[in-house]
Amino acid sequence: MLGYGQNIVSARRFTPLAVGQWTANTADVVGTGRFGCPVGSPNIRILGIHVLVDTVPVDADGVMTLSVKAYDASEAAEDAIVTALDGETVFVAANVWYEATLVAETSEEERTLNPGDSLYVELTNDSAAIDTNANVYALVEWIFVPRDQEDEDETAYVGYASQMATDF
Repeated sequence: MLGYGQNIVSARRFTPLAVGQWTANTADVVGTGRFGCPVGSPNIRILGIHVLVDTVPVDADGVMTLSVKAYDASEAAEDAIVTALDGETVFVAANVWYEATLVAETSEEERTLNPGDSLYVELTNDSAAIDTNANVYALVEWIFVPRDQEDEDETAYVGYASQMATDF
């Protein structure tokens, strides 16, 4: 678990998710893998979402998008972490990790998972047929947030600025 004074590079964790494939002419197909914050654990701060495809996706008559959503158990609602990433534009090479752009955090679009919350990937396609489909994999980059730390921003850790400036 992350302790005070521990640098953010050694504190961060990566959890892989096997998402699945796009399905032609479907909206909001939830991938098979989920990531979550178990009850009884400290809060989890999402630092990044990385995505890989095993084949470059192609759909001549439609759009293949990927979104990442966090289910907020206390509100019984979803918060968007990544919205409508265009698979055909972003994934120009197979078997390469791409970092998705996280949405700007607001009180409704939160990147902190509390105990009971979960995160998942949605795939959407708006055409009758997909020319070249891909298996999609995601990697969630995260850290534990100490229970007694009021500020859940990753920059609050001791030495954050100097650690991030150091070449590793």
